[in-house]
Amino acid sequence: MRCWGIFGLIVIMVMGNAGYAQKGDREVPFTLADRDRLVRIETKIDQMEKRFVEFQESVDQRFVDFEKRMDQRFVEFERRMDQRFEQLEARIGQMMTFMWILATVFAGLVAAVIGITIWDRRTALAPALRRTDAVAERLDRIERALQALAERDPRVAEALHQAGLL
Repeated sequence: MRCWGIFGLIVIMVMGNAGYAQKGDREVPFTLADRDRLVRIETKIDQMEKRFVEFQESVDQRFVDFEKRMDQRFVEFERRMDQRFEQLEARIGQMMTFMWILATVFAGLVAAVIGITIWDRRTALAPALRRTDAVAERLDRIERALQALAERDPRVAEALHQAGLL
């Protein structure tokens, strides 16, 4: 069964090739209509090529325009970022100046408070020190007077001795 199928296939191939060879030997007539048709096809192909070239050029031009717009946007973006950084640096500089002013004012206030405190202590203690010196001087005079009295009176001497002053 299989052999008949292969044999049939070989026969068909041989006959098909023979018919093809016969057609190839014949001359194909070429008419004026065929030539006109080829001219029209060539014209259409040329038009298509022109349109394709124009399309390609327009696409290329669009890409160039797009690239220019992107470059302009990027340059504008960089300029705005530089401007923002400059503004930020200026603000930071102003803040630093303000901080130095505040630190200077604070240091001045601290120095003034310390100065006023020292001045106030001196002025507040001066009368107390004068009075203490006066009391100490008076006490020394009283002690000398009692010692002089104790030399003459034994009872005073005994009282001073008991008080631990002699």
